[in-house]
Amino acid sequence: MIAFIVRRIITATLTVVAVSLLIFLLLQAAPGDPVTTMTAGHKVPQERINMIRETLNLDKPIIVQYWLWLKGIFRGDFGMSFIKDIKVSVLVLERMPVSLQLVLFSGLLPLVLSIPAGIVAAMHEGTVLDNVLITLSVITASTPVFVVGLLLIIIFSLWLGWLPPMGLEGLFDVKRLILPCLALSLTFVGLLFRMLRASMIEELQKDYVVKDRAMGLGKTKITARVFKNSLAPVLTVSGFMIGSYIVFAVLVEYVFGLGGIGSLLVNATLTQDYPIVLGLTVFISIVFVVSNFLVDLLYGALDPRIRYTSRK
Repeated sequence: MIAFIVRRIITATLTVVAVSLLIFLLLQAAPGDPVTTMTAGHKVPQERINMIRETLNLDKPIIVQYWLWLKGIFRGDFGMSFIKDIKVSVLVLERMPVSLQLVLFSGLLPLVLSIPAGIVAAMHEGTVLDNVLITLSVITASTPVFVVGLLLIIIFSLWLGWLPPMGLEGLFDVKRLILPCLALSLTFVGLLFRMLRASMIEELQKDYVVKDRAMGLGKTKITARVFKNSLAPVLTVSGFMIGSYIVFAVLVEYVFGLGGIGSLLVNATLTQDYPIVLGLTVFISIVFVVSNFLVDLLYGALDPRIRYTSRK
């Protein structure tokens, strides 16, 4: 188990470094210049521009710029924003509460909705109810998240006037979080539902279920046992979905104007504020890697064969 954890830490570190290098090179290849963006609309002497470039290390070779930034990351220093002249870590911490609310609340909805629906559909395979749930899951899973967000705004804000369309007024503004959370979670409700349904249907065909039924075991106990044994594949898929979840959260924040780290990332990309883009990329990569690591541990807890392989 210790060897497994060490391997995952090494792999995670290399993954984060590789992702940050790729993003850094893409930003360098993008047209435009951050200093030009900073001084737009102002008459700035060339000497002043050269001084700014030197202060920001933009006069150095690309590989040197990346190395200086990477050394700062390992010291816990994500650098200063080119445009805002504020530490990236401060900006992230300011925006983090909004993003955490969105992710936590919308992360619960797929579990609350997809698990009961998946169990019901699997236990009533081939019925009208099963077909209706499958159709709804296909629609929600195949519709782009920004389209879902815009439709929710049109229906519940513009037509019905039930909910405010955009923005937040302080923390735990539940009324303004309903639409963003729905937009972010509906796609994953459909995906998790279909995965759980398929896993449970496969599990229901196994010999131990036939034996349990022959022994007169209650339907509730059989369903609970089948559900537990069906979770491992669902967890595996959930681990891969985390990356999409983070990307979709960025889109939802931007559509609903929530002012979280998603909006910060989009605006920083548009203004070529490299330190913010790189800092948020590293942060998101770390969240993704850690989440997948936790999923691996849960998978091992649910499947004894995984634990045996680890000990061996």
